[in-house]
Amino acid sequence: MTIITKPDGVDAKSPKHFLFAPMPLWGHLRPNIALAANLLSRDPNLLVTFLVPALHAVPASKEFAKHKLLGNERFKIVEYGPRQFEEKAKEDPYMNAGQMVENAVKLPEYFKPIYAQLLTGEVIEDHSTGKPIYPFSAPPTVAIIDSSLCPRTYPVVDYFNNLLPDDKQKVKVVMIGATGSTHSAWYTLETLEEGRVQSYPSRCSKIMDSPPEEREHAYEKWLGSNADVVNLPDCAPIHVYEAQPNQRDVFHPYVQYFLPLLPVVAAYVTIWPAFLGREYNERMVNSGKNVLQIGPQYSPLVEDATSLPTGVLKDFLDTALEEKGRNSVVYISFGTLFCPASPDQLTVLLDVLILLDIRFVLVKGLISDVKYPEIKAKVDKTSTGIMVDWAPQLSVLAHEATGWFLTHGGSNSVMEAIKMRVPMLFWPCEADQVWISNQFTRKLKVGYEFLQVRNGSNIGKRTYTGWLVVGDRQAIYKEFVEVFQNLLTDIRGIEMRRRIQELGTQLEEDTTSERDLLKLLDI
Repeated sequence: MTIITKPDGVDAKSPKHFLFAPMPLWGHLRPNIALAANLLSRDPNLLVTFLVPALHAVPASKEFAKHKLLGNERFKIVEYGPRQFEEKAKEDPYMNAGQMVENAVKLPEYFKPIYAQLLTGEVIEDHSTGKPIYPFSAPPTVAIIDSSLCPRTYPVVDYFNNLLPDDKQKVKVVMIGATGSTHSAWYTLETLEEGRVQSYPSRCSKIMDSPPEEREHAYEKWLGSNADVVNLPDCAPIHVYEAQPNQRDVFHPYVQYFLPLLPVVAAYVTIWPAFLGREYNERMVNSGKNVLQIGPQYSPLVEDATSLPTGVLKDFLDTALEEKGRNSVVYISFGTLFCPASPDQLTVLLDVLILLDIRFVLVKGLISDVKYPEIKAKVDKTSTGIMVDWAPQLSVLAHEATGWFLTHGGSNSVMEAIKMRVPMLFWPCEADQVWISNQFTRKLKVGYEFLQVRNGSNIGKRTYTGWLVVGDRQAIYKEFVEVFQNLLTDIRGIEMRRRIQELGTQLEEDTTSERDLLKLLDI
């Protein structure tokens, strides 16, 4: 391998070099890209190397350009892995479950050789193009690694740190999570109730310690059908089974690898507003963990991107504004990794919106034409709504016609809704979506969560608040009708809109998150 011998235009003696290794999912990549831009804007001597899966090369490149990172001499990109299973880069950020797993496995696989080359300054061969990438002369000083990948990548950093003499600077590891702090509380806090150790980690241990032939029974006992009441910081109480409203918990086998790293990493970072995680932060700090809640990441280098480009989407929203007025459109997007498990449930939603003559924009996402052919047919037949493959979400939320955001409750989407002051209708699937929906509907009261769309172990059970989940077409239809008839007209909807305005102001004035962001920069 070739050693760099010529200057790269940057002070090679700069002691600060951050290596980003985010989870290869769009919901994790996007905020990490914005975070890199934010950090670079705050420290003129900072260097950043960013690892990105070649599968996402095209959308990532667009995001890098939006944040003015392409061509920045203090920012380098290293792609890893094949461009795609079909040997072609994806134009969009979507991936199915198989692609998600394969890409999550690939980063740890490629991390060690890339990391070794970054330490020595050896030229890296781009996995997609074969072209040479010249690393910075200064080796990484901080590795910012996704919490899901840290168990397999932290040992690499630790291994090379142990090879260094005691007088040499060791690389610090920061574990980063792109989920809400309430979800982090579910994963990390050791007790849920006074005197009882029935935390999520302890439940996962009981499941994984069971013989393989008994794990399904153990899963149902401790998670799937468990009726214990969970009390988390910044959340309202729920039953354990409510934490999996639309999908089985897929993370329980991995918690045992994640938790031991919390005390040894330099910091655990959540891309979540500090003012929404005060109780969580207090509990974590009291347990001796360095937690930073740095807030949602919007690069200050990005110009206002809330104007919609000319096209079908803009025409639809402009027409809705003219015909129906402000706040008349329901924007529907389930993110890049989730769509309703039942096509029938989504069909009922569209039936109700069409019946009530409510304008809607549906982002296709993972809604397959093969699995969901009736959805496209239904939308094509109505003038009430449109379906688009992809939407500039901030721009749609900023449009005067957009009044409600029907969302899965992912952290990025929710933060954008707050930023644009749009109240939410939640249809959560799993992970942090459940806890975000809980916090925003029952504690902050800026949205409503649909309950009858729940599946699996939730059917036939009551929520903590007393609602019986029937889950059949009639119950789902009734809930949709009641919600859309009332929220658009009654005092509850007006109050939610007032509260989201206040929350947006709090987000803008959240100095604690800025303080934590600067702490990250100084690690």
